[in-house]
Amino acid sequence: MYEDLENYIETQSKILMSETVALETIRSIGLQNDPAFGGQPGKPVADASSGGANQPRPAALEAFLKNLTV
Repeated sequence: MYEDLENYIETQSKILMSETVALETIRSIGLQNDPAFGGQPGKPVADASSGGANQPRPAALEAFLKNLTV
């Protein structure tokens, strides 16, 4: 039972640290417009799934994930 709980917590942590959740958070609180997160006012945040493997992360996403702890 303890191992199941441990796996559940690990899975939930990975979800919380995902780029998809990060991008939704960035959009919902407007960090793409916040220069502290490398954002540029008026510039939309790219969807992480829309670019190829060679596409760089948006600055706001990079800064957000760099500062994220779960």
